[in-house]
Amino acid sequence: MKFLHLLSNEASQSITLHCLNNAALSFVGTTHREKSRICFHGWNKQTFEKGTPLEPHVLQDECKIQDGSWHQSRFIFHTQESQQLPIVDIQEVPASQLDRQQHMEIGPVCFL
Repeated sequence: MKFLHLLSNEASQSITLHCLNNAALSFVGTTHREKSRICFHGWNKQTFEKGTPLEPHVLQDECKIQDGSWHQSRFIFHTQESQQLPIVDIQEVPASQLDRQQHMEIGPVCFL
């Protein structure tokens, strides 16, 4: 990984959160019902979260829809400091309950 970081000027990665009736996974906007806030930790331990300079770009945010169907929230991480990626930890993801489910799809990192 160090070799890729040394040879690269920038990097990008995508993460998709698939959710069923789980509004707590919604990234854009907050409600007082939300108990947690998703944050992502990069390779160099820096935190990517809403409202910070390292806020990920949100391509799609449908997890707030609670209609009994699966939805998704899609995030793109792009940085000119390649040592910030890959994302190695995701925190504050609420535990699944009987009527709420989720799973994550972690995309590969593209070093440029």
